[in-house]
Amino acid sequence: MSGHTKGPWSLDEAGDVVSGENLICISAGENYGQWRDVEDGGKSEFEANARLIAAAPELLQAVIACWAVLHADQNYEDSEVKQMAKAAFEKATQP
Repeated sequence: MSGHTKGPWSLDEAGDVVSGENLICISAGENYGQWRDVEDGGKSEFEANARLIAAAPELLQAVIACWAVLHADQNYEDSEVKQMAKAAFEKATQP
């Protein structure tokens, strides 16, 4: 398994990704979005990224569960979705 901080992760009032009292990732701040050329200065993109990061532990568990079901069913032996699940798991767990 990967060395990520165990979930659940969530967004706090400042928009940072946290696990309980532990800071996982700073998603916002005084300088965020300055390099973005979008209407809101990149804030919506950073917030969307923070939500995705916060969901990462649950998404990884869902990929693992999907992989187990697909791997056990011979009908999915060479399926694209099985390969996608494997690739996502490897990306999330291998350095």
